[in-house]
Amino acid sequence: GPLDVEVTLSMVRHLHEVEVVLRSDGHTYVATQQSEDMYASIDLVLDVLDRQVRSQKGSEHDRRRHAHSEK
Repeated sequence: GPLDVEVTLSMVRHLHEVEVVLRSDGHTYVATQQSEDMYASIDLVLDVLDRQVRSQKGSEHDRRRHAHSEK
C-alpha cells in the first residue's frame, strides 16, 4: 500500500531532534530521538522505526499462523 512519511528536524537546546511519522497499511509508527549530531539522531530514529515495523509485522504473521492452525 501507499507509504506516507513526515520527517521533522529541529534543535532543542544544543540537541538535534528528529521525529518521523510513518504511515503504511493502516498502521502509524512514530519515533523521536535526540543527540548532539543530526546524523546520529537520524540513525537512532531509523533503528527505533525498524524495530516497531518488524515487531508489528511479526505479530501479524503470528496471528495469521494461529488462525490457520486452529482449523
